[in-house]
Amino acid sequence: MDGVDQRLSGKSSTDAPPESAGETKVVKGEKNVETLAYAFIERAIASSYLAALADNKIPNETEPAIAYTRQMFVRNPGLKFQLVADLQEENVSYYKALAEAGVEVRHLEGNKVSFALSKDEYLAAPLSAVEEQASSGASIPREVVWSTRQDVISQADQIFQVMWKSATPADARIRQLEEGVEPEATLVIDDLKRVYELGKKMTEECSEETLMILASEKTILRNKESFQSLADRQRRLGFPIRILAPTVDRSLTELLPNATWRSMDKSINVSILIYDRRRMFITQYSNSEAETTEQAVSTNIYSTSKPTIAGLVSVFEALWGETELREKEERSRKQAQLLQDVLTHDIRNYNQIIRFNSDLLEVEPDGPRREKLLKMMTSAIEGSTSLIERAKKLGKITSEENVQLRPINVKESLDRSLALVRHANPDRNIEYSYSSDGLEAQAICDELLDEAFVNIFSNSVRYTKGNGVSIDVQVEKLDKDGEEMNGSARATKRHYWKIIVTDHGVGVPDELKEKAFRRYLDSAIGSGLGLSIVRALVVERYAGNVMIKDRVSGRYSEGTVVEIWLQRPS
Repeated sequence: MDGVDQRLSGKSSTDAPPESAGETKVVKGEKNVETLAYAFIERAIASSYLAALADNKIPNETEPAIAYTRQMFVRNPGLKFQLVADLQEENVSYYKALAEAGVEVRHLEGNKVSFALSKDEYLAAPLSAVEEQASSGASIPREVVWSTRQDVISQADQIFQVMWKSATPADARIRQLEEGVEPEATLVIDDLKRVYELGKKMTEECSEETLMILASEKTILRNKESFQSLADRQRRLGFPIRILAPTVDRSLTELLPNATWRSMDKSINVSILIYDRRRMFITQYSNSEAETTEQAVSTNIYSTSKPTIAGLVSVFEALWGETELREKEERSRKQAQLLQDVLTHDIRNYNQIIRFNSDLLEVEPDGPRREKLLKMMTSAIEGSTSLIERAKKLGKITSEENVQLRPINVKESLDRSLALVRHANPDRNIEYSYSSDGLEAQAICDELLDEAFVNIFSNSVRYTKGNGVSIDVQVEKLDKDGEEMNGSARATKRHYWKIIVTDHGVGVPDELKEKAFRRYLDSAIGSGLGLSIVRALVVERYAGNVMIKDRVSGRYSEGTVVEIWLQRPS
């Protein structure tokens, strides 16, 4: 302390400017280096500017150094002292005290460069001297380079300013070390191993929300393990995951089954992953479709900067809103088409019955046959009136912005649908059997489920020759996560009811089985809309599936099986 007090008395040799202005020299010897260092600091105090780069080492005795620093600002309140150092747990209290004394401190991870700079001088310890100091435990290095040449000072100042701008403010670093709060920073990372480590840490600590913009589905397929880990964490904690991708297919949704996926119109060459709106990765690709990450990636940027993340969250939300609007418009179009198809299809059937019987009545004399024709006309009119009432309900349901599905009793829906079909076809003898092995099937649907069964039963009647129509329904409970469903199903990790409707009609040839679900099929009897309505409801509205099979394998002409898969409540 005595030595420090003497140097602060203002009576040292530092009152005079350096004798050899514009020179560079090497100073050796612990005592000589110590004298030069204090003289350098004294002149820096007088010139009001001192900048320094340091590693993570601190003085053997920190209290005198902190006291000396405080005195520097007492002697010159206008002094600007900037310090870049590697702040770690073992030295954070020392640098925190310097910051409280008035030093502007910033953190630079792994810094090994050491030098000090004033307006007129440059002082640096060679790496060999620093290493010797560390191994010997000396308080100061035994050799330094000192210069007053302006080109040397200017070059050192440029280096310092670059380091200063890229360094993290001390308060953020101190918070990280003391409270575990990560400092704000944006880093370009070339080391893929480091990228994987950070990605794993971000995934393991995510607890609130994940937002993703993907350049390609390969982004996920190249990193399956990481995304499976994220999916597991989401299942445990229940946080939302929203993903924008150019394409959304089954291989992706199986990896992240509980994420909300939306398809973007445009392809981009970067992927952005934002975790809890606090950490973010931006990956730029040289080839986003490459099979390996090494081949695909051009640049990785990691950021915890709040303004940067907030800006990209805004971009994500804007894109999400755009896709939501587009999906809403498409949903409205499909709902309007569905309503139109149901009305057109069923009213046409009733009108055909009314027109046909009306023509017969004109030439039919009074008697039992005329009464039967009148009864059939009355039944068709009542059916048409009932359809209008159902259409009102249908219109209300399809106009809903968010489809509200709930458990529906499958047998009750089948019974209502069969009653309507019998009412519309009073001249046909419909025999019906139902089997469910005693199970009460509740499926996640809504009132429109009746429309699906009405159209299936109507097809059975229409495509069965003769007066008699045989329809058998069997309900099975599936506990295989929908593994038998084909690619048209959207949800494959849930449990289902399989409703099997079998008739003995003319059947469907193999080449028409898939085409049967298209609107306005040329070969159809009637409007050709029935099974397209079934598909729109079961697949698109209820996230289930529908398939056509032969009643007798390989012999389509002996009858048809329509299988409907509906989700069971969880």
